[in-house]
Amino acid sequence: MPACFDVAVVGGGAAGLTAAISAARAGRTVVLCDVDMRPALTPAEVPSDPPVEPDGTPAAYGFGWFLNPWKGHARMWHYGETVGFRTAIHRFPGAGLTVVVLANRSDLNASALALQVAAIFLSKES
Repeated sequence: MPACFDVAVVGGGAAGLTAAISAARAGRTVVLCDVDMRPALTPAEVPSDPPVEPDGTPAAYGFGWFLNPWKGHARMWHYGETVGFRTAIHRFPGAGLTVVVLANRSDLNASALALQVAAIFLSKES
């Protein structure tokens, strides 16, 4: 761990990881402990009303992340929407790939678009 850092992120949920990525891209030294990521990457047991993907498919869910693999690739992802906006983030840790879609329109599927982009890059791995 660096002796000196600019940003310490506590928690590995979608907001914490987004903050860490943004700070690192801005040239800041970021500390995010492995222990903070474990809850995000460990599927939770949900006794009633288990999580599902937007299409109704059952989903594994960690602390802030859906954990369903996609086409044989480990994946952590999340989506959001509100009036007139759609968002999605899909991370493929084994491939070192993260795709983020931010849209100020409500007539597209941000998650499907992110997966189309991911398919382009992941197909080059094979």
